[in-house]
Amino acid sequence: MGESIGDRLTRPTGALDASVAVVPDLLRCWAEADGDRPAVIADGVGRLTYRAWESRSNAAARGLTVRGVRPGDGVALHFENSDWLDFAIAYMAVLKAGAMAIPLSSRMADAELAWILLHCEPVGLIHGRLVPGADMAGWRARLCELEDDQSQDDFSVERRPEDIADVLYTSGTTGRPKGVACTHEHAVRPLLEAPDWYPAPWRDSARGVYLHANSVSTAAGQLRLMEPLGPLGMTTVALPAFDADRFCALVPEHGVSVAQMVPGMALTIMDSGALRRHDMSDLRAVVFGCAPLPADAADRMEEALPGRLLVNLYELSEARHVGTYALCGDEPSGSVGRPRGVTDVRIVDASGNDVGVGEVGEIRLRWRGLGPQSYFRDPKATAEVFGDGWTRTGDAGYLDEQGRLRLVDRLKDVIISAGHSISSVEVEDVLSAHDAVTEAAVFGRVHPVEGEEICAAVVLRKAVEPEELRRFVRQRLARHKVPRSIWQVDAIPRNRSGKPLKRQLRERFGDGGTSRGGTPPGGDLTEIVRGIWEQVLGTRPAATDDFLELGGNSLSATQIVTRVREVLGAELTVGDLFEQRTPEGLAAAVRDADRGGRRPLPPVRPLPRPPGLAGRQA
Repeated sequence: MGESIGDRLTRPTGALDASVAVVPDLLRCWAEADGDRPAVIADGVGRLTYRAWESRSNAAARGLTVRGVRPGDGVALHFENSDWLDFAIAYMAVLKAGAMAIPLSSRMADAELAWILLHCEPVGLIHGRLVPGADMAGWRARLCELEDDQSQDDFSVERRPEDIADVLYTSGTTGRPKGVACTHEHAVRPLLEAPDWYPAPWRDSARGVYLHANSVSTAAGQLRLMEPLGPLGMTTVALPAFDADRFCALVPEHGVSVAQMVPGMALTIMDSGALRRHDMSDLRAVVFGCAPLPADAADRMEEALPGRLLVNLYELSEARHVGTYALCGDEPSGSVGRPRGVTDVRIVDASGNDVGVGEVGEIRLRWRGLGPQSYFRDPKATAEVFGDGWTRTGDAGYLDEQGRLRLVDRLKDVIISAGHSISSVEVEDVLSAHDAVTEAAVFGRVHPVEGEEICAAVVLRKAVEPEELRRFVRQRLARHKVPRSIWQVDAIPRNRSGKPLKRQLRERFGDGGTSRGGTPPGGDLTEIVRGIWEQVLGTRPAATDDFLELGGNSLSATQIVTRVREVLGAELTVGDLFEQRTPEGLAAAVRDADRGGRRPLPPVRPLPRPPGLAGRQA
């Protein structure tokens, strides 16, 4: 074919190849250049070569047009993480049919899925082994049904770079999810225009293997889907469910040269000792993203994997490829580095005016020469976040004299106490540096005089008194930055992308100093219900935590209702749970069921639970 895809995608910055304009073009080029090499591997499932990806998506795209899919239609994709191969084929098929792909999480409850489906109105839904229960007007089909009896010859409906490729709904931690619309141009141009930003060890791993454990429906998952299609053409190995030992075992098994982790995964891997149990010699680079990287975590990883390139990425769902990168060890604390590719960075005040070097303001980003993305069918939110041609990040930061971006905090997580603006990230970094602390999340709680007071939730690897942690912080930061209250928790609540849910911590510990999770199970129905939720969802909820925001879905709802029936004898339904979506509300429903004579309650049987999960103050 003349020039290879590697040649096309590793030209100097700005050399856009007009023949590669939409996402399916990337796959076509790689299938022609290196068709027999695996593009995607799903651990425990199988592998998909570039040629098979190309031919099977051709067949499925034909199957979509037979079902009446037209250019510009939306097609929803509902797959579990173990369905990575089918997801990749279905995603490409939708784009080849000229439609928009709408990835959905299998962890979403039917009520949340129903709202999203109502909002985006897809003409149909392609699903994996798990069939969503939410109602929708269009057809439903498995991938094999679309491929059946269809030719695998070249097929693609003509689309323009400015047409929408996919709509990715955010996790909706505050209010309803928003659909971030990404055009073909947003997905393709950054790959073609600036492939040379990769640091040398990462760039030298071209056509190597890239390991991750991201979910199919997240922004990080979408970036991993593009990894085999980008300038480095890396085979991605997806671990469907994160396990520290299995993650490390995959490095020698596949000759992994680049591994991507969220910080929580990195901490778990180091604390588990998995790095010592597996041969990591093939690994050249470790990439961090999706959540702030504590300084101590980078130091520990550098010590555990000497000589490896450690890259910290700053990115967000609303900007996809746009962002910055920092090389750990070469950057000062709090720095997220320099722009990737032709990313432009601005720091502005509350009025949108640029501030000076070293002054803190809101971080705004753009890819030079490319307009921002948008929120699907939400012009008001689009105007607020993307209206001036830049993407508002909602993060506070500043540019230093060397042009490096310093991240201070999420604007909503900056703590205002007695007139001081305090970065929760700064305090988290210090707490995480204590040898007893695995993870820390710092947040503000209402104070009648000072406005807010600093609080912290910590995950511990060994026992420590809260006063010892406060003393540790006091030795390193100003006195007004020392947390007033510190609680031990089993895990920091996070959304599907790995970002901490500090609102849940504020709700849980915002009652004046006592943890709502501090009493053992017994005669209190709310405590028993919380114990049931913990066993099913794997996280200790507060009494007022929302079932959907904890990642609940129709399957886990059924499990909770069944266990409530077994333990408490209350004949509740899944509908009761979705109506009363908190442990407190479900406990009230149990009491109402008793008073209504639906079934008498037997004696309370305390639920067994692992030690250390009582949400007690450390």
